[in-house]
Amino acid sequence: MIETTCLNDEKKTDDLPPSLLKREETVGAGLDQLDTITEKLVRHRASSVDKAEIAQKPPQGISLVDAALVLCCGALGNAALEGPSYQHLVCFLVLLAVLLLGTNNVGPISRDLVKRKGTVLRRVPLTDKAFSIKTLNLIANSAQCREKGLKILQYVLRGVSYLDLTPWSKQLKTLSKSTSIARRFFKFCRWVKHYEDVNEARSQSGIMKLFLWVRIGANFGADWAEDVCSLERMGFLPAGTLSVEFMLFAEYCQLVLAVVEVVVTKARETKEKHVFDLARSVGASPSELTKLRRKCAMVRLEMCKFVSDLGKAFYDCELRFAHEGVFIGCALFSALLSTHKNMVKVLK
Repeated sequence: MIETTCLNDEKKTDDLPPSLLKREETVGAGLDQLDTITEKLVRHRASSVDKAEIAQKPPQGISLVDAALVLCCGALGNAALEGPSYQHLVCFLVLLAVLLLGTNNVGPISRDLVKRKGTVLRRVPLTDKAFSIKTLNLIANSAQCREKGLKILQYVLRGVSYLDLTPWSKQLKTLSKSTSIARRFFKFCRWVKHYEDVNEARSQSGIMKLFLWVRIGANFGADWAEDVCSLERMGFLPAGTLSVEFMLFAEYCQLVLAVVEVVVTKARETKEKHVFDLARSVGASPSELTKLRRKCAMVRLEMCKFVSDLGKAFYDCELRFAHEGVFIGCALFSALLSTHKNMVKVLK
């Protein structure tokens, strides 16, 4: 019986069509595409395995470590609300990110980033592309990579100014503001792309459908309001034209969006992990499994980015427990992850 099973596994490796794992360009959160791939893999699964069991894989129970993190997050969140403390806020954000990732996934993500054909200084993390003139040219030709690169510069300048490490702190803060204005030219009419997300929201069901519709609304509100605010900050509208309440509306949309994105990305991470498990069970090649593992790592990094966006949004919304230092650190961390995500897109 064991020998028969082994032979079946070998056959599955040879017969697995490459088209099963082929992906088109992701639209929206990418949940529809993951559902389609999962259905294909389930249908391809060998008859010796219960397909219903695979399609409806029971969720793993929460570990004691994760349960402890839930309690810590609740305690730290309550402490941050009761009294402003950047230590509480930082601990809350870090523990929330670790909890969403799962304590058993923190190590593998680190290994995927720093290993795999050279160190992180020699290649773009989660790719096989080494840093070279050709690679840098591809990155430089991407408008999104340039915009995110400016975001990194913006918050590095603001961070150095905030720490007051040089005699030119005021000039650096002014330069940071100028960099922010330059980024706004890249982001005009970004809200147009969210029309593509409507079909995905319609196709989902249950609570996820609600989250996707809220995600679309928050994206539209945040991007549209930011465009209007940009007109004033660039000088197209006289200073003082927009009220403080209108500017805060844009920031609260970003806060709602960050919360929703954390939930949606967690759902996407669960689906990515399920696809990886199914692909491994049907005998996907090592190269395909490496690609799927990297996709899981990318989604998990994106989830960390949205948790970091929470720390940034708290300050933008002028909540009393927010802290400028935490805001700058979160914004810089989000900028680094966003830049890396766009680099991977360009180089894939």
